[in-house]
Amino acid sequence: MIVAIDGPAGSGKSTIAKEIARQLGFNKLDTGAMYRAVTFAALDRGIDLDDEAAIDALAEQIEIRFTNGTGEDTRPAAPVITLKVDPGGYMEEIVLFCIG
Repeated sequence: MIVAIDGPAGSGKSTIAKEIARQLGFNKLDTGAMYRAVTFAALDRGIDLDDEAAIDALAEQIEIRFTNGTGEDTRPAAPVITLKVDPGGYMEEIVLFCIG
């Protein structure tokens, strides 16, 4: 089963998702973290965020690992990265690639 929670930044989506997942025994996948990870990797490599082909190729090359809060690299959550994330455009392709 897949449950999607959509809403603006800071509206409590992650908090609600964590609690729902806990109560139902589901895994929680933070797609926002995936967006930030790919955006961070693109910026780190000097890839133009408007170059969808390069972003797609990058998504196929990098490995995104979630650590459940232990030893997590917080750089992708930095405001400068979050502001660069485009929730439209290439991001839909990134989610489809990451979750198959």
